[in-house]
Amino acid sequence: MDIDVWKFAAGLMLFLLAMSLVDQAVHALAGRRFKALLAANTQSSVRGILSGTIATAVLQSSSMVSLMMLAFVGARLVKLRNALLVVFGANLGTTATGWIVATIGFKFDLEALALPLIALGGMCAMVLKKHTIADVGRLLLGIGVLLLALQFMKGAVAGVGGLVDPQTLADMTRIEYVLFGAIFSAVAQSSSATMVITLSLLNGGVIDLGAAAALMIGANLGTTSTVMLGAIGGTSNKKRLALGHFLFNLITDLVAFALLPLLLAALAFIADPLLTLVAFHSLFNLLGVLCWTPVTTQFANFLEKRFAADDGKVSWYLEETAQELPETSVGALRSEITHLVERVIAQNAAAFSVATADDELNLETDFERAYTTTKQLEGEILSYALDLDRTQLSVHENDTVSALLHVTRDALIASKQLKDVLPGLNDVASDSADLYDLLRETQADFYRRLLEISDEPAALHLNQVEELAIEVEEGHQRCHEKIYADIRRDVLPESRMSSVLNLNRSFFNSNRAMLSCIGALAEQHALSEQAQLALA
Repeated sequence: MDIDVWKFAAGLMLFLLAMSLVDQAVHALAGRRFKALLAANTQSSVRGILSGTIATAVLQSSSMVSLMMLAFVGARLVKLRNALLVVFGANLGTTATGWIVATIGFKFDLEALALPLIALGGMCAMVLKKHTIADVGRLLLGIGVLLLALQFMKGAVAGVGGLVDPQTLADMTRIEYVLFGAIFSAVAQSSSATMVITLSLLNGGVIDLGAAAALMIGANLGTTSTVMLGAIGGTSNKKRLALGHFLFNLITDLVAFALLPLLLAALAFIADPLLTLVAFHSLFNLLGVLCWTPVTTQFANFLEKRFAADDGKVSWYLEETAQELPETSVGALRSEITHLVERVIAQNAAAFSVATADDELNLETDFERAYTTTKQLEGEILSYALDLDRTQLSVHENDTVSALLHVTRDALIASKQLKDVLPGLNDVASDSADLYDLLRETQADFYRRLLEISDEPAALHLNQVEELAIEVEEGHQRCHEKIYADIRRDVLPESRMSSVLNLNRSFFNSNRAMLSCIGALAEQHALSEQAQLALA
């Protein structure tokens, strides 16, 4: 048996390089759209699985799709259950590589097709460095290198045995093949690379079909290492998804190993062993998806009880900025600022004994303490936004971040105005009980109206905000007239006139800032929904 180890090794490295080139080109051409589609199309079981399958088949990377979902679920943009469905689909989509390699890579002389693609693609990439055509060129170049890599490995098949002693391979048990596949896939960070090697070994007669199938079962498990590494140091939701991914693959692979003889027997009608292997790979992943999908909700509930977090942070949606997923981080920022606005409304309303229906905010009864916590949340938001500013945001995303930070500023102004003057409100009671009641009830009415109109401030319409603004103006004017009337009747000392007028003005400014931030937030959510509808 001729040995050409270097040719095979060069082919494998070219294959990995080509996968990277194709991945970069696809991301440049449609990466953001893929990510947005994944975030938007996960609301049903079928759509979630199809999104994961199609995205993985096109991107040729289940790890990339799984890492996207890790970022989405870490930012609470996608529910854990829906993220699991996409990961299930990604497992199925990754089998597409095997079909391409088995049907094309070992059936035709690829060099005649590879060389023109490399020449044409390289020319476009080099000449038009910052143009869409250059990205298309990089894609063609990647595909050409991929085909050339397969040709190299195909030509080196006769020497594959030189990589490992054939007798050693023959003496290995199937469980050892599974372990080898898992370890190699974890180290290479690519089940596709393991599939190519396995097909080469099978095509060269170095291993039999049963051993090759065991190798692919192991590769299926090894690929979970990428997501587990991505979850280290992440939020509880990230760790839950990584654990879910691992358990899904582990149990699916254990069942596939137990049923290996039966599944291969069911595929015995396929004459070509290469096609039988990729069909086996697709079949056991499909069976895994079909078995797990009906219990996804229960599985998600099980995972929700794991990895309770207590890191001292008060933010709900923020996670370390994902450098490769800035648009996901912008969505997380939008959700967190919505949380801050809802918190400010609740704590301001509580200051005037107006109850809210949302108990999840866990606001302190002491306004000062509640305000301090809100300030901490503001700090976490600003720190996150600064990190996000270091990523490659589009012009639209930069504008969105700027608008959202204005929302945060107005919300804190609305709360700080109250914090500064609330002690002075109690002083008014000793001078004029009627004025005290009017000032307090005017504020209470504002927050009651705000809460009656919508449970979610982001859902308010512009005309509703305008109506509230008119009511705020009228309430301010009534209090203003009452102050002067009390002064004329000597109910309120002239020495107190300035401080009470400032108190009324602070309430007015607080309410206007509240309406300003709500209106801007509603506009940002509307723009986000329009963008999602355009992609749906």
